[in-house]
Amino acid sequence: MGLISRDGNAATVDRGAIDALAAGLRGDLLEPDSAGYDECRSIWNAMIDRRPGLIVRCAGAEDVVRAVSFARDHDLLVAVRGAGHNIAGSAVCDDGIMIDLSGMKSVQVDPESKTARVEPGVTLGELDQATQAHALALPVGINSTTGVAGLTLGGGFGWLSRKHGLTADNLVSADVVTAAGELVTASETQNADLFWGLRGGGGNFGVVTSFEFKLHPVGPEVLSGLIVHPFAEAGNVLRHYREFCAQAPEELTVWAVMRKAPPLPFLPEDVHGTDVVILAALYAGDMASGETALQPLRSFGNPIADVISPHEFTGFQAAFDPLLTPGFRNYWKSHDFHELSDDALDTLIRYVGTLPSPHSEIFIAQMGGATNRVAADATAYRHRDVEFIMNVHGRWETAAEDESSISWCRELFDAMTPFSTGGVYVNFMTEEEEQRVQAAYGDSYDRLVQLKSGGSGEGRTLLNEPARPVVDVEELRTAVQAEYEAVAADPQRGYHFHTGRPLAAMLGYTDEWLTGVPESSIESFAGTGNPFSLGPLEVGENVVDIGCGAGIDSLIAARMVAPGGRVVGVDMTPAMLDKAAAGARTSGLENVEFRKGFGEDLPVESGWADVVISNGVLNLMPDKNAALSEMARVLKPTGRLQIGDILVQKRVSEEAKQRIDLWTG
Repeated sequence: MGLISRDGNAATVDRGAIDALAAGLRGDLLEPDSAGYDECRSIWNAMIDRRPGLIVRCAGAEDVVRAVSFARDHDLLVAVRGAGHNIAGSAVCDDGIMIDLSGMKSVQVDPESKTARVEPGVTLGELDQATQAHALALPVGINSTTGVAGLTLGGGFGWLSRKHGLTADNLVSADVVTAAGELVTASETQNADLFWGLRGGGGNFGVVTSFEFKLHPVGPEVLSGLIVHPFAEAGNVLRHYREFCAQAPEELTVWAVMRKAPPLPFLPEDVHGTDVVILAALYAGDMASGETALQPLRSFGNPIADVISPHEFTGFQAAFDPLLTPGFRNYWKSHDFHELSDDALDTLIRYVGTLPSPHSEIFIAQMGGATNRVAADATAYRHRDVEFIMNVHGRWETAAEDESSISWCRELFDAMTPFSTGGVYVNFMTEEEEQRVQAAYGDSYDRLVQLKSGGSGEGRTLLNEPARPVVDVEELRTAVQAEYEAVAADPQRGYHFHTGRPLAAMLGYTDEWLTGVPESSIESFAGTGNPFSLGPLEVGENVVDIGCGAGIDSLIAARMVAPGGRVVGVDMTPAMLDKAAAGARTSGLENVEFRKGFGEDLPVESGWADVVISNGVLNLMPDKNAALSEMARVLKPTGRLQIGDILVQKRVSEEAKQRIDLWTG
């Protein structure tokens, strides 16, 4: 059977072992030819199309123990599915084992203690139905088809969070199957470190089979609804929204949504499909106080519609469901903010004018209140000073729209970066954003890594967990930079078996290419390939050279693309950048510049480059997926990569970190 291990190699599993697993389950074991396999592997984001080698459809905790133990015994890649709503698609993997919890849907509410015991396959809508039977609620998200499990493990926020905290803040205990296959309970008094990590640390530490939550009196009716403004008034409306939020009581939460108006029955037909600003509000308190609190917002401007009134809480929780149905292609980019400046709001308004599809939107979630009163180190969710969260929600119907829609999301994200905190809500991160993992966890990151490597999870890595560094990235960068500083000072010190002109000749660099390149740049050349042999550079093209070193490839490229074309060389070593800049001056080249940066975080605007070249550095990068994603980001839609390198994934020994020359292949 075609299965893969955690390190990506083929795994051989005896047929008898698979049959024994199936025989021991209360639930079902699906293989690619099983009935229901395709339905089970399909998740909310239609961009994710992966085919697990095995799917264990768990009927209870004992099935989870068997699945985890089987995966551990055979060293298999693992994905864990709750409701399958995660944007990154972490619920499903290719050729590994998928542990499917979606059938575990028990909800037990104790109205006297105001607590609920919830299994991991439960959706928000199913939880709300059970808790609202007792006029109780848990603060959760805004889409009723979202899964409780993934939401909680990433933090979880929505209409009730300003009053009652994050979903994770209301977690009392959890039953967890660790990577060792042991079922343990985590709470403030049992396995407290594990409990800390579960509250916002993602699916890193095992498989949760049951959550215990504290509930709060809510509803069954709440004052809630929408105010819809014409987009021509967006500047004034958003500025008023910002000022209103600063004074709003914690019972009130208001989100701003910018999109094309859906065909809602209370909107005039001529408004359908036009750009609008929607203010969505919910007051978690008595109706009279809510009316008073909302009056300044409702009396502002000339809205197209105001449908704020008493609504069933369960109904408002599902109000946005029609805009978030499964089967569409989705791509998100997100930022946290302390404040929304005028420049930030103007940037948002500008990009709404170029929405790539009628399904795409930008929303601003109001935070603060109870979410920010929890100590920053009390849970793995660290961002306790955030007042707003932006999600750029790209959403479209066909693969032909992928390029334009993703580019729009990335460009808006880049434009909003200067105004953000640098932090990000982990549940809004896409698959390609591993370079933002530390930003997602902030000061919790080191403790999460320590917990993962030495705690209950025995260091096991699951597919759907971001906290999985092979090396300490900063330590590695320091070591590599020190080595390159030494190479810059003494190019003949033996970094490679060959350097300079002999190496260039071995790799096929022609005399014509090297003509005019200063010897100071040539002598430090230490590449492993020849990006120019992969295709010519054309006059007028823009080029990014990643890991430019002393600049030999950047200078060659600059001559090839002149006149009209430009080259940006990126390197992390100041001494190399100084050499490269001196070489450009000596050569008289004015169409090349050099910038300090990393392959996983390029200092180049999105969509600028016609060509990205790289020579001998991609293999050095700890996170190659992040580096390749960055290359894709800076490229134009018609751009191309020309990489001369040895692409080898390696676990890095301490010796290799000391002797960087071992990395070159």
